[in-house]
Amino acid sequence: MKGLKKQTVLERPAEHANKDNAKRGDAMYSPKIKNELIAKLYRLKEKTKTPMTVHVDIAVREYLRRKKDIMSEDKKESSDG
Repeated sequence: MKGLKKQTVLERPAEHANKDNAKRGDAMYSPKIKNELIAKLYRLKEKTKTPMTVHVDIAVREYLRRKKDIMSEDKKESSDG
């Protein structure tokens, strides 16, 4: 296929990542991201020249960090009472 650049694992669509993982024996669940978010991520990718998966990774890590902070605060408050 002339003109197509070879994609890195980070740039491959989820269905390809699942196949790659399955070949290694460590298949994982890949949740579906809503099309409206994919469109926004794609525009961000085009503007920043950074793969969509990098943006998703950063966003998920930040979300989980905030959740962990909230959970830690809740746990601390419940043990103080």
